[in-house]
Amino acid sequence: MSGMIVLAGGAVFAALASWWGMRAFVRADPAPVSPRGPLMAAGAAALAVLGLYLLLGDPFLRGGAYADRMAALKHKAPEAFTVEEAIAVLEATAKQRPADAQPLILLGDLEARVGRPERALTAFQEALRRAPQSAPALIGLGRVLVARDRGEVRDDARSVFGEAAALDPDAFEPPFYLALAAYQRGESAAARTLWLRARERTTPDDPRRAMIDRMLEQP
Repeated sequence: MSGMIVLAGGAVFAALASWWGMRAFVRADPAPVSPRGPLMAAGAAALAVLGLYLLLGDPFLRGGAYADRMAALKHKAPEAFTVEEAIAVLEATAKQRPADAQPLILLGDLEARVGRPERALTAFQEALRRAPQSAPALIGLGRVLVARDRGEVRDDARSVFGEAAALDPDAFEPPFYLALAAYQRGESAAARTLWLRARERTTPDDPRRAMIDRMLEQP
């Protein structure tokens, strides 16, 4: 496999991992979601969890026109939010709950999905300031770093995924990205061991398994 293909695979997987994780949120929601275009599809994936935040508390802020906008969103079905509305609610929730990392993790995922890596990085970094041992925040941060670096798993991402692996040994992403890092350094045996470990964390219908199988076919 050429270096360019390996880098491309890493970049593609960074996007795929975000989609697959958010897909689980939609499947957990009993109400059907009908995406409305590419951006709506990206935003809809986080809305099942968004709905939970709306039920658990009032994330809407007071103050002028912004308060009016938030009040209007309060009465709108979460699955009907646009991406920008979903982002606005998550930002408001994060401000209302300064000790809660979860809205920032969701915000980082959504920002990454719509192609705003710097804003995604900021969200994940703030989530980690609130919850330094949050494996989901570390995994999200690592994915964004890899996507930003066009599929290359550099030292900062390796460190992040190593920490995530220690915190959540059953998570899929750490062994996969650490395998990709090993492969990019020419450490094929180590990469294979890690890819097999990641593969054990997938189901037959998981598209990540097919990607790993293609990696394992490489010399």
